Amino acid sequence: MALQIKSLVRSLLRLLGYKMLKLKSPMTADARFGIDVFGLVVDEFMRSPDVKTLSILQIGANDGRHEDPVFPLIERHPCHAVVVEPLPDQYAALSDNYKDFDSVVPVRSAVSNYDGELSLFRIEPSVNSPHATKIASFDRSRVERYCDYWKIPKSEVVKEIVPCKTIETLLSEVGMSEVCVVVVDAEGMDYQICIQVLDLERLPDIIHFEYNYMLDTDFQILVERLTRQGYLFARSGLDVTAWRTQ
Repeated sequence: MALQIKSLVRSLLRLLGYKMLKLKSPMTADARFGIDVFGLVVDEFMRSPDVKTLSILQIGANDGRHEDPVFPLIERHPCHAVVVEPLPDQYAALSDNYKDFDSVVPVRSAVSNYDGELSLFRIEPSVNSPHATKIASFDRSRVERYCDYWKIPKSEVVKEIVPCKTIETLLSEVGMSEVCVVVVDAEGMDYQICIQVLDLERLPDIIHFEYNYMLDTDFQILVERLTRQGYLFARSGLDVTAWRTQ
C-alpha cells in the first residue's frame, strides 16, 4: 500500500513538473546546517548529459575538511577546483589535505574589490581551543563576539595582514575563464564577493553563500539581483544555495 501511495504521489508531482528526490542526509544534529540543499543541487546539475566536469571556486576554504561543503563534491564528481584561503596556517593545512588531488589548486588569498593586502582579525592560532582557527574577519568585533561565545579572552584576537585579489584577477591567474560553482564563506564579506561573482561575464550555474552576517538591506539587494539574473534559491541553516535556470 505504501509503495502504491508513493508511486501515485510521484506521478502527480511529475504531471505538475516536479521531481521527487531521496535525501541522502536529511538533517544533521546541528541545526546550523539543516538539509544539504547545495549537495542536492550540484548532484542534480551533474546529471545533465551536457555536464562532464565541475569547475569550482571556493572562497574561504579554511582547511578544506572542517564543516566543508566542497570536499564531498570533489570526492564524488570529476572536477577542477580552486580553493582559496588567506591565513597561512590554514592554507598550509588546506594544501596538505588536498595534496593527493591533482585537480585541486589551493591559492593563498582573501577576496576584495582591489588587488593588494588587507587586515584580517583572528584568534591567535596557538590558543588551546578547537575553535581558534574557525573564524577570521575584517571586523574585529565579530571575532570578539565569537570569543565571548567560546569563552576565549578577547586579548587573544590578533591582526594578520594577508594578500587579497578581486574575483576577476583570481580567475585570470589560475587560468579559469568560467566556473560552474562558486562557494563563499567569508565571515562578513559574502555580500561584496557575491556581487563580484554576479558581475562576471559568464555567470556561474550555482552560487552557495553564507547569508547570516549580511545586513538585511544587502541581503535583499542580493536576492533581487539573483532573481533578475535568472536564479532560483533556497535557504537552509545559515546558507543560501542559488542555481541558474536560464
